[in-house]
Amino acid sequence: MDEMILVCNSLRNDLLHPNEFIRGRTMRLLSRTMYRGILEPLAPTVVENLSHKNAYVRRNAVSCLYVMFLNFQSELVPDVDEHIEKLLQTESDLSTKRNAFLLLFNANQQKAVDYVNQLIATDQIEDMGDIMQLVVLELLRKTCKYDPSQKSKLMKAIFFFSNSKSTSGNSFILFSLKSLR
Repeated sequence: MDEMILVCNSLRNDLLHPNEFIRGRTMRLLSRTMYRGILEPLAPTVVENLSHKNAYVRRNAVSCLYVMFLNFQSELVPDVDEHIEKLLQTESDLSTKRNAFLLLFNANQQKAVDYVNQLIATDQIEDMGDIMQLVVLELLRKTCKYDPSQKSKLMKAIFFFSNSKSTSGNSFILFSLKSLR
């Protein structure tokens, strides 16, 4: 037990280290750890890293939370969807935003749909990059399969993506439109 406390304390110190690379690499290590006893005391520190100034740290914090969520659901971080929703409002790094949206999509699908509807309402949906568009389209496809009444509300996003310059988004749209029928 004493060794476990020392390990957790050392990992926590690395999660709070001033060097961004050490923080990021420690979160990548935690992503490969499946021991609840180690992850449980470190989860609040990982959540703190969501607001770090460096995108590398935020991206690894989101990835770490995603793996924690996949393995333990919302037992370690019960309000993970709220933290991620707050991050999505302020995030500028496209890769971090995509990973955060993917986590929100898996943690709380309704909040993810609300986020997309908010983007549609403010016409910010056109400014998404390729990797974010693909995750949003996957959400739209799954949402329309699960709840066909959402189809008309979400078609505006699909039309925005079809007019996009992105070739990957356009090819996926064709696939999505066929599966929505």
